[in-house]
Amino acid sequence: MRPDFETTPKLGFGCMRLPLLDPNDQKSIDIEQFKQMVDAFIDGGGTYFDTAFVYHEGTSETALRQALVERYPREAYTVATKCLAWAAPDEATAKSNLATSLERMGLDYVDFYLLHNVGGERTAKFDAYGMWDFALQKKEEGLIKNVGFSMHDGPDALEALLTAHPQMDFVQLQVNYLDWDDPVVQARRCMEIAEAHGVPVVIMEPARGGRLVELPERVADVLRAASPESSLASWAYRFCMNQPNVLTVLSGMSNIEQVRENVADFQANRPFSAAEQEALNAAIETLRGMASVPCTNCRYCVKECPQGVVIPEILSLLNLELMTENRPFVKGLYSWQAAPGPASKCIACGACESMCPQGIDIVRELEVAAEHFDVASPSAPQHLALPNLEPCVPTPCVTTPCAWEQPCVLAELPRRNQQAPWLRLGRAPARQVSRQAHGEEGNSSRQAHGGGGAPFTPSFPNLRALLTSPFPRLYLAFLR
Repeated sequence: MRPDFETTPKLGFGCMRLPLLDPNDQKSIDIEQFKQMVDAFIDGGGTYFDTAFVYHEGTSETALRQALVERYPREAYTVATKCLAWAAPDEATAKSNLATSLERMGLDYVDFYLLHNVGGERTAKFDAYGMWDFALQKKEEGLIKNVGFSMHDGPDALEALLTAHPQMDFVQLQVNYLDWDDPVVQARRCMEIAEAHGVPVVIMEPARGGRLVELPERVADVLRAASPESSLASWAYRFCMNQPNVLTVLSGMSNIEQVRENVADFQANRPFSAAEQEALNAAIETLRGMASVPCTNCRYCVKECPQGVVIPEILSLLNLELMTENRPFVKGLYSWQAAPGPASKCIACGACESMCPQGIDIVRELEVAAEHFDVASPSAPQHLALPNLEPCVPTPCVTTPCAWEQPCVLAELPRRNQQAPWLRLGRAPARQVSRQAHGEEGNSSRQAHGGGGAPFTPSFPNLRALLTSPFPRLYLAFLR
């Protein structure tokens, strides 16, 4: 690892979940508290700040300028930001992200620039827009010091990307002790591949979106017995900080108390003793035996939900129900935590599933949540069946249906996306990713929640109802 990377503090500040003045407004960042958090982080030895073009709907970068850039000398910190090119409508827009980010942050250059959430079908957009060469060109021009990418895919995808792009200075990966030997995430194997390519790793999701901080008591007790003075969060961070080839470990801190606690854990960091490692292994084994929804609270799903369903909060409550085995308690929490967008508002459009890095069958999980927590849940929709119709026009009309004289193009559209085939004629079987991540199907979250095996599909009484519903517009808008 390069000397400057070796000296980078192992605790990084993730600016994805900053404190808010209004919990319903992601742009309402509490700047004054954020300033206090920045001060405590730097006073504690931290230097690495991680943001992105899209965090807090574009305001995270602006907040970072106010709380950090305008208050500290440039040599006191390093900044990472990201370009979500696959969500950009065209190449020019994707490439303009860098200039916009620099302007928002008030910087002449960015220390670490990432191609954001590369992998799967998204990689094709980065390739088509020439983002790899663009980033390297801007590095030559001095606007970027280090080029890398973030991804949530498995080791095969990582191997292919690092082989195709050997000029990468670093990579950002999802790593934590629960995902270390997970059959889907395969964090251990990903770390090995990065090290083999000589590419240091910035670790994200070290606490699995908070999942490893709020452990069930029977798991937490094992860790507390081994180290009574250690917080549950410290176990997650120590596991990551002491892995080889780690540049830094990101923590998405949301208040000053979290900063102080994480800084203290960082300063007291040490490798696990033999007894501590044994306790951690026992805790992992117990956790893996518990069915759960592998949500990391990245919130990509929320951005695409037309109904405003608070998906991460609901998935978290499903996990809490499993861990506490106390449905009335969780239902009480649900009554106010999910009030802005309850599960029953889901229209099964599937936009959330296509955006989920974890491959969660979100529509099905929301159906389970509605059954468990909503006061009055709608009955399960019936299977949609339409004739095998051919498209009537090359480009479908989105806002104005035809006079019913021609077959509707919507019957053929779902074939466009075989990876996320939501809203198809007869919905495909539910994804198995989350089941595979947590063992055999008998231990799946669906069965643990009491869900049935039948796929969830929208129901419409006739073709006119289908075309006048929100589904066509949502589907076609997403394809564009």
